[in-house]
Amino acid sequence: MPKFLLTFRGPSEPVAPDPDASAAWMQWFGQINDSVIEMGDGVGAAHRVGNVEGGSQRVGGYTIIEAADLNAAAKIASSSPPVADGYGVEVGQLLEILANVPASGATA
Repeated sequence: MPKFLLTFRGPSEPVAPDPDASAAWMQWFGQINDSVIEMGDGVGAAHRVGNVEGGSQRVGGYTIIEAADLNAAAKIASSSPPVADGYGVEVGQLLEILANVPASGATA
């Protein structure tokens, strides 16, 4: 089954931990438990480098899930706490990178 990276967006400045927010996250993870590959972590202080659009929100954390397809992954993401709080989630399918493949034109 394909894997997807959920990149959670939040306020432009990190906020202090909130017991109610933590409970909402735990409840959500309980609901999607069968899809979770890696629960992930939150993101604290960060710098933007290069052309990073959308300065009103910042990366707040990530999770890796598995789902049948991109639409199914987006449906899972749509029930997450950041969406309920008026923020967003970017959903991207993870691609398998082939290791030990010679560069084009290289000989073994």
